[in-house]
Amino acid sequence: MVEYLSGERIQGSSTALKTTTYNSDSDFANDTNWTSTNSAFDIDTSLEAIVADNKNTVGSPSKQIGHTLSSGALSNTAWVIDFDLKVTALTSGGSLWTQVGMHNVDTDEDDDATQDFLGLILHAQASQGVNTNAILLASADNSSLGSAQILTFGEDSLEGSPQFYLRMTRLDADNLKLENYSSSARTGTASTTVTMTLTGDPQSLDNFKVSNRTAGGGTNDELDIRIENLKIWNSITDPTLNELDDITNVPSGTRFEDTATRKIYRYDENKLNYEDVVYDTNSDEGVSISGNTVTNNVGAGSGWEHGFARSTQSISPSTGGGEVKWTMSRVYAMAGLDKGTAWSGSGTTYPTVEYALYPSDVYESGTDVGATVSTSTDNHIYKITMDSAGLVKYYVDDVEVHESTVTASGTYYFAAMPYDTSDFVTGEIALPTGGFIERGVSS
Repeated sequence: MVEYLSGERIQGSSTALKTTTYNSDSDFANDTNWTSTNSAFDIDTSLEAIVADNKNTVGSPSKQIGHTLSSGALSNTAWVIDFDLKVTALTSGGSLWTQVGMHNVDTDEDDDATQDFLGLILHAQASQGVNTNAILLASADNSSLGSAQILTFGEDSLEGSPQFYLRMTRLDADNLKLENYSSSARTGTASTTVTMTLTGDPQSLDNFKVSNRTAGGGTNDELDIRIENLKIWNSITDPTLNELDDITNVPSGTRFEDTATRKIYRYDENKLNYEDVVYDTNSDEGVSISGNTVTNNVGAGSGWEHGFARSTQSISPSTGGGEVKWTMSRVYAMAGLDKGTAWSGSGTTYPTVEYALYPSDVYESGTDVGATVSTSTDNHIYKITMDSAGLVKYYVDDVEVHESTVTASGTYYFAAMPYDTSDFVTGEIALPTGGFIERGVSS
């Protein structure tokens, strides 16, 4: 939570979490919102956890505990679920399964019913509590859980009371990811990650359940687990929120202290922020536009007579300057900054552009200024910068290749000029819209 302090200081976290669709922080303090079919699978309010003791399953009834979200509460293409899972007991000599995840059916239906499901199967079958079949990522599409599509998860042992800090993410309609972290905070890089490409399309998964598989098991078999800190986010694939990104309208020099990393930032109202170039379709000629890429689709004519597009965004020394950067065809293309009133769709394109970079030269208003530029592929990154005093510099792969002697004034637009058929330019523009800049780490 962002906290505004005296002396133009702000504290917040770069690893905060977005607002949840469901959060067990208060819900596990009672079992009001949960349905249990057997006391072995229930909410333990003293632990504020789901306790699922799966034992002596031969001939015993289905054991389930579930919570139903509102209808349609979970997207069919994007969501995230966090939960901490601890194995508290394991004696595996027969066939014990415990399932954890999202279903399209509630606790009235057991694992043998036809259903949709995305989640985990904890597979304690014979000696399999100590091999790579112990935890499985699973998907059922109009089938029983016994027929689910499965993928082995790398955290392969259920022995020794292991603790898992899991994050399950539906990346899109076709992919499900499972990660295990080193702590409940789930910061840094996951220790284990697997992604399963779904063969079906499970939908309407509005029921979180923990359930057992009723097939097999000896009288002494046991697989007991505890689930804590259950959180569900809908319609996103990353629940992390950097609180720094949401702070605006503060004075330059304001200090932000990141409580997660102890890094210190200062607000600079002239900080440049890059965004994709948006091309003005009233200015283009001889190109196709796809996102921030323009591609020549008519050829070169008698030389640089076709292939032009100009940005809708602009930069100016009077508003703090800015930058443009791009990639382009080495054979051939050109790009740079022009004032938007020059080339009108006829004649040669580049002489009307005030500041331009070619793969081997720097051109200003059509004149080669004699700078040395050396490139060899289409992958180089070209950049032109302009400061608030109108000083213009040229870069290739962040190495300065020329400083202009012509001071910029007025308003400039990004101009892309792919030379011949299939030549391209892909551009970005940085505007001084303000933001925080890292200044060090607090002691």
